[in-house]
Amino acid sequence: MYSMLSLEYSALVTVLSIVHDRRFNLGPLVDQYAETRFNYPFASPCLVRSFTRLLASPSDPETSRKLRATFKVVRHILKFITHARGQQKVKEADIGITRSSSGFGRQLRQIFKALEGMMRTTAPILVGSQTLAVQHFHTWLPELTGLLSREQILHIAIDFMDSCALVKGKLILYKLVLIINYSRMDLFAQPEQMKAIATNTARWILPHWGKTTEVTEQWREQVRLCCSILAIQMNNLGPEIPVYIPKIVDSYLTLRTGEVKSQTRLSLLFPTAYPFPSKVIAEKAEFDEALVELSAVLSSISNLPAGMQLELAEGDMATLIEGLLNIHLSILECEAFPQNWLSVRIFHHKSTLKTLEYLASILLDGFLPHPDDAEEYNAELWKAFFTTLLKLVGSDSLALETFPEQKRRAVWKIAGDVRENGAELLRRTWEFIGWDTTPEERQKYALAKMGGYQVQYVPALVGPILELCLSVHEGLRRVAVEVLQTMIVSEWTLSEDLSAIQTGIIECLDQLFKSKPLTESILQKLFINELFTLFDNLSRNPDDPLYNAIKDLIGTTDEFLDLLVAVNSTDVTGEASHMIHRLRLMEFLRDMQKEDIFIRYVHQLTELQTNAGNYTEAGLALRLHADLYQWDPSKILPPLDEPDFPAQSHFDRKERIYFDMIKNFEEGEAWSSALSAYKELQYQYEDNVFDFSKLARTQRAIATIYESISKADKIVPKYFRVIYRGMGFPQSLRDKEFVYEGSPNERTSVFTDRMQEQHPSAQIVTAGDIDDVEGQFLQISSLSPHRDLAHHVFQRSKVPQVIRDYLLSANPRYFSTTSRRTTSGPISDHSAEKIIYTTVDTFPTILRRSEIVSVDRYKLDAHQTALERIIRKTQEMTAVEKRIADGEDEIAPLLVEALTISVDPNSESSIARYRELLPNPIQSEDEEGEIVELGPIENALKIALIDHAIMIKRCLAMFAKSPNLLSQDDLQHYFEQTFASELASLQIPQPSLSNTSPGLVPGWTLSPSSSKGDLMNSSQGHLALPHSQSFTNGTIDTSILDSPDHTRATGASKRLSSFLNRNMNVDQENRPPKKENRKSFFSGNGLSMNGISITHKDRGRKEAVDDFAISEENDLSHSMEDSKEWITQSDLSVQPPQGNYTTSNLGNGRRSSSSQRRPGTTGTGSSQGIGGLGMGMGIGMGSNGSGFGGSVRKRFSVLRLGKKASTVGSGLSGDVTEE
Repeated sequence: MYSMLSLEYSALVTVLSIVHDRRFNLGPLVDQYAETRFNYPFASPCLVRSFTRLLASPSDPETSRKLRATFKVVRHILKFITHARGQQKVKEADIGITRSSSGFGRQLRQIFKALEGMMRTTAPILVGSQTLAVQHFHTWLPELTGLLSREQILHIAIDFMDSCALVKGKLILYKLVLIINYSRMDLFAQPEQMKAIATNTARWILPHWGKTTEVTEQWREQVRLCCSILAIQMNNLGPEIPVYIPKIVDSYLTLRTGEVKSQTRLSLLFPTAYPFPSKVIAEKAEFDEALVELSAVLSSISNLPAGMQLELAEGDMATLIEGLLNIHLSILECEAFPQNWLSVRIFHHKSTLKTLEYLASILLDGFLPHPDDAEEYNAELWKAFFTTLLKLVGSDSLALETFPEQKRRAVWKIAGDVRENGAELLRRTWEFIGWDTTPEERQKYALAKMGGYQVQYVPALVGPILELCLSVHEGLRRVAVEVLQTMIVSEWTLSEDLSAIQTGIIECLDQLFKSKPLTESILQKLFINELFTLFDNLSRNPDDPLYNAIKDLIGTTDEFLDLLVAVNSTDVTGEASHMIHRLRLMEFLRDMQKEDIFIRYVHQLTELQTNAGNYTEAGLALRLHADLYQWDPSKILPPLDEPDFPAQSHFDRKERIYFDMIKNFEEGEAWSSALSAYKELQYQYEDNVFDFSKLARTQRAIATIYESISKADKIVPKYFRVIYRGMGFPQSLRDKEFVYEGSPNERTSVFTDRMQEQHPSAQIVTAGDIDDVEGQFLQISSLSPHRDLAHHVFQRSKVPQVIRDYLLSANPRYFSTTSRRTTSGPISDHSAEKIIYTTVDTFPTILRRSEIVSVDRYKLDAHQTALERIIRKTQEMTAVEKRIADGEDEIAPLLVEALTISVDPNSESSIARYRELLPNPIQSEDEEGEIVELGPIENALKIALIDHAIMIKRCLAMFAKSPNLLSQDDLQHYFEQTFASELASLQIPQPSLSNTSPGLVPGWTLSPSSSKGDLMNSSQGHLALPHSQSFTNGTIDTSILDSPDHTRATGASKRLSSFLNRNMNVDQENRPPKKENRKSFFSGNGLSMNGISITHKDRGRKEAVDDFAISEENDLSHSMEDSKEWITQSDLSVQPPQGNYTTSNLGNGRRSSSSQRRPGTTGTGSSQGIGGLGMGMGIGMGSNGSGFGGSVRKRFSVLRLGKKASTVGSGLSGDVTEE
């Protein structure tokens, strides 16, 4: 019989297992069968006994297998038992049996007792059976309603859950899911049953969350399921809340220590099944579902009518309150969920305020000791409270005035006016921790309470309070200003110093502008006046020290706010304006000794300049950081976070900054700045730390820079003078003049376009007064660094032009332009006027500009005018020579004409005439001349003539290699005749500078100031040459001046040689392809130029008197690159020697101007000496040998440097002497 029952039971289980298969979904059919067609009244005892036998020995392997199969279909078996029992009762009633059913109930309870015994067993073989029992147990209970009462079923459920206390591993998760199912069952929906479930739940889940030694994934899942349980039971919680709060706090703080990772999937919040279902989200987000659920549960509990009901000892209570405050601070900082979850954020703000109000009552009752017991005051706990409260009321999520209408209404509907209620809570609690004031203090400060425990939060809470002072919310701002007032008074009463508060304000404002956008309240600075108004009583006594300290504090705050607004505002026009504001802010921070903030702004500025390609300016910015440290290897500096610097010595940090600084200088080719830094390092390595290895590397780097300078073509940047006119410019620019630095090759037109981009509304005007005061007007002109004619470099000959430019123009502060040249009449009467502009700063500057602070006009005497003109002419002709050597053959006639004028001993335009300004040797009785000691300016003039002669000699040597220049011998003859003294001086060693000018003052020291009086020579009655104490640009080492002259680069020499041999039958195949069809200037049987036959016989040309002038500016390089043409100006206007010239329009020995001569009129006649040479070219037109049309000046004026002129026009007309 027993065997038969077992087989039948097994068969039933097998059939029901098929029904249980999810693929077929036959469960509803079985339920329908059991309810409508099942009719076996006496089956229930058999089923109960069979089930009980299986539970009697669950550890048996065979029985265990059958038991696991049974657990899957117990619901259906219980349904059969229930229906069979009902049918049995009906059957017994029909036959008159009325026995009690207690025996059946006892048998049924034995099943669950056996089941509980199985759950308490820890044998591994039962894990599968236990898991299935826990997973399906909640489905069995509803089937017992026909057999047992609700109370009996509830006790069965509670007893089964109690039997699961020792489960481990994943069974814990299924146990928690079972509790969730208990809480959701309609069977236990009545308040009594739900209350019983909630009461027991606190005990059931207690071991599965809270503190843990290791955060595992299962522990995290346990916490989440516990949150789901509380979320379901929330409305039924009561006395259990004090049990849950510590667990919530411990779980949150434990999870918070881990890293929140970006996720692409979001699992269902408050899951009710395991494993947790999840879904893919649109984009990655940083959140932790467990923190989200814990924060939500905590917020929901705080909103319950029952409240948190914290009941702990004082020590545990302080720990718990601190934990709660930290959790809410974390929630407000959006550590638990993404910041863009607006509704969740606003809900938490509301619940946080509720929690803070509850905690405030606890703190005021139990954590505010009497002043006599002040040592018992828990300052850290109160600080955490105020920090959280200030974070709440200052949250951006509550700034309704910044939201659009829809968002504003949503926030208001969810949370209401949290800021107003929070401000009131702040006022109440802040006043409570203060102490009562004396009548005198109350009258002076109008405060009922101050000091006391409040002083412990200065300056820690100054920043958050100041942030509230910038709020638009009037009520909140008023409370914050009052709190700031008490802080100021308490700090002054304690130490009579407000520097701590000032430091807190500066740091707060700096961080605020880093992290938040500008608001209207910040721009209006409303709290400034409100704070000052609170100290009206002190204003009655202007000498009150506190009142004066408050004025200084408010003034500093106001200034710092203005600077921050200017730097961070998007309304600032122009990069220069933004950079100025940033530099002013940095200067303010340096004055306030806020090094950390200052350093951060320095490196931000460096990054901005580097990204813009302004490497020199980036290096100058880094110098601001380097200047904070000393070259001390023993003092250790703390590490920096922004930028990243480790703890290191002053020397190491400054050295590292210098390396970065030099790298930027070299990138920007700021050689003088790089040399200055290298030499500083050289000194430190040699005399401070004695690191000869680094010293050697530094000296090699210095040598490399000097070599780069010597090989450079142009190293002097362009400079431009800009005048801002008109009311349209801001006060900082209006009616001011600046010198701007450009690149070495930047043209004036390009710079003008750049200025136009910065000021789109500005109108570019050339010169003259501006009648219209409205609008914006810019006057732009080019300038040259002022070249001190007394500089040592002018006392040495053969100095390459690039080196001379570097020595005279590095680090300029003085700039000049020449006007009103008087170059007619006797040489001794020649003069010029120099306009010198002095700037505030020495270039280069971070702004690439500097304001002009003074404009002075100085008159150059004949010696200075001559020296300047000789240097300029030598430089101009050298530039043309280089261009010819580079292959621009078409400009060769112009150089030939200029050479002809220079070597003509009878030409009044010849540079050699200035030799008359040098003193003649004193003749003794035996007619032997004595050496006359020359002054500095006279020696410089002599050296300039020698350099000019060297240049002419070099040009003649270049032309001598061409067989086509018929007049070479004549040019060489006149050159040797005209520059005989200079050529003679080249054959003997140069006298030392000490012999020629013993009284020479070195010209390379820079005086910080000068005046016109310093520059005037009253004994001579004219302006002395500006000397080194007033107008020397920069501080340059002149040791290289005595080095021998270096020849041209190898490449240039090869190009020159190629040019000079171009028409010879040597290496014809090496001619550049682009010049194959060009007719060389030196080709043919005579000099020909665009169809003009030039022979040796054609010498009937008037002598050219005009200068070889290219630019009206002092610096040739500026003029050539700006306009790309030689703009001439009259340098000399002299009477031609009698008998040397004949002109058709000359009358009474006076020459006529070009404006008076009719078009097409040409001068004819003959001349003596080199005049008959015809400029060394025999220029003639026709058989009459009429003079070649056009002056040297006119022909040079149409030459565009930097571009190869295709022709030299043959139609030029006019007198060669025409100015």
